[in-house]
Amino acid sequence: MTKPAQEAETPPLQPPGPAEAMTSLFARFKLPDVVVPPLDAERWNATRPDASAAWWATVACSTALTEALEGQTAHLVTRLHRQNRRVLEVGALNRQTLAHIVVLETVLSTRHHTTPGDYLKGHEVAREVIAEAIQQRVITRAAQVRMRELGDAAMRGVIDHFVLSAQRYTSLKGIESPNPFATPLRLAANAAENSRTADIAAAALSHLLAVSPANVGPRTQRLPPGTPVQVLTAEARHISGLISHSPSNGKAYRIWLPGRNSGVFRSGRLQPTAAFPVVPLHRRVVADPLTAQNLLVALIASARQPEEHTPRDPHLRKMDRADQHDLTSALTEWSGLRIEDLYLELEPDIKNAEARMCAVLDSAPEMVSLYRQTRPAATAGSLPALRAEFPQTPVAAPASGRGPRQRPTSQANESARTPSSGRTA
Repeated sequence: MTKPAQEAETPPLQPPGPAEAMTSLFARFKLPDVVVPPLDAERWNATRPDASAAWWATVACSTALTEALEGQTAHLVTRLHRQNRRVLEVGALNRQTLAHIVVLETVLSTRHHTTPGDYLKGHEVAREVIAEAIQQRVITRAAQVRMRELGDAAMRGVIDHFVLSAQRYTSLKGIESPNPFATPLRLAANAAENSRTADIAAAALSHLLAVSPANVGPRTQRLPPGTPVQVLTAEARHISGLISHSPSNGKAYRIWLPGRNSGVFRSGRLQPTAAFPVVPLHRRVVADPLTAQNLLVALIASARQPEEHTPRDPHLRKMDRADQHDLTSALTEWSGLRIEDLYLELEPDIKNAEARMCAVLDSAPEMVSLYRQTRPAATAGSLPALRAEFPQTPVAAPASGRGPRQRPTSQANESARTPSSGRTA
């Protein structure tokens, strides 16, 4: 009896050159007026992506859920689309951006991902809602009903588009003036059935509300999505979170809580609290708790990777430990959770992120060559954010008197810990 023929092993995926990666990303985000210009491939591929930025992109992208990468793709492609056409043609981009382009496309390729048509439809719906609102000076009831009828993928597209529009407006007009995209974001958050999708809008709104109270909108009896609140849990503990859904009757709110699934709390068990502090990291600035939690999960998951998946430059890992320390401190101090409890709540997400990162690097082993170079890491502040950020300025100190976080001393950085396996007494 003969043995069945063994299936041929899938060959390892090779990271594309910058020009090929750029073309592929534009092909993934197909909107009518977003078209990649002809690229001079030789000049594009002549520049090696920055090693430090490649490692940071690998940490952020390979640990993320694929649906989150759709938002990253939308941001990166629209940002590049606004670049000078000649800059794109000859690849005159900085090496950090090239690293992000190559890593993001490689991760999407290892997952054999095709952008859902409904997600792109969501971007188109958002543009129509904005155009209609500009013309009629109000978001009509019909537009609100249309958003409520969208599926989850389309709703993600709507919210990602509103977030990108709000960020672009802030970058052009500054943080002092009210952002006209705060209202669409609030409506989209309330329209989203999937709590994870609504959480994205709530996180963006929390930043808008923190930097400009005028973005709260007309005073009503109910608190809008994005409002930071302190809730009284079933265990009689006070924990800070963000409102992700505000009911029309103002009685039962859906709240995003750090390290936990969103929960529903009656208005009598919550009260507004201080905004999440601005957290300066080595590679970017974080100003909302959801982004802080996602990056914390990514950093811990990357620290658990086998040695062959990690960079040779010890300075990169030292920066990771310091950033992990800062994110942990910010989340626990703001939320009221103990470090042990936060890590225990996050452990399932960390394990999943660790598996996702390992799967990517096993499928594309040559990807490590992008960052396993022994060379000085890029200095703090030189690396672009992997997801769109609002321009950062110092935020007024909350009622407690505490202002934006300062970077800890080197001694404190070295004390950053990996998650413990249980709760404290």
